[in-house]
Amino acid sequence: MTVSTLMANVLILFNDHDDLTYKEILEKIAGSDITDDLKDELECHILGLCNPKKALILKKENEKKPNLQLSEKLTINRAFNHKFLRFACTPMGNKKKTEKEKQTLNTQVKQERQMVLDAKLVKIFKARKTINEQELIGEILNLKLMWKPTTNEVLQRLENLIEEKEWVERDGKDSKL
Repeated sequence: MTVSTLMANVLILFNDHDDLTYKEILEKIAGSDITDDLKDELECHILGLCNPKKALILKKENEKKPNLQLSEKLTINRAFNHKFLRFACTPMGNKKKTEKEKQTLNTQVKQERQMVLDAKLVKIFKARKTINEQELIGEILNLKLMWKPTTNEVLQRLENLIEEKEWVERDGKDSKL
């Protein structure tokens, strides 16, 4: 049986006890350093051991509810049997991202995309010393990128390269070059 380290720690606790509550397991594993992140992660791992579709190693007191209560009693399934000699028991549960995590992820993705656009623009400028703005936008939009940049994004990055970073400059006679 292949399990995570946290699952193995939970199963070891049942060597000395027939049944434990979720709170007792949490206290024995974390001690006094109980955080919400650890609580959520432990819940996912225990629910993986309670999953009747994969391996019903632990039995929950209330099998109908998809989450664990602190006072919910867990017992070891003495009648456990699996049809394969080797199998994996994976964590499951509700690993929801908070709004703050989503926001930081979105800003990181946006910054990374801006850097990729900047790099592609500079690469095109190095290959061609002068280029029309429409041709430049067309070339960028035809590149095989992991996402499809909009014309406004390309124009914003172009303006950034011209004004803030001063890597590129417009032609004095023709503003489209």
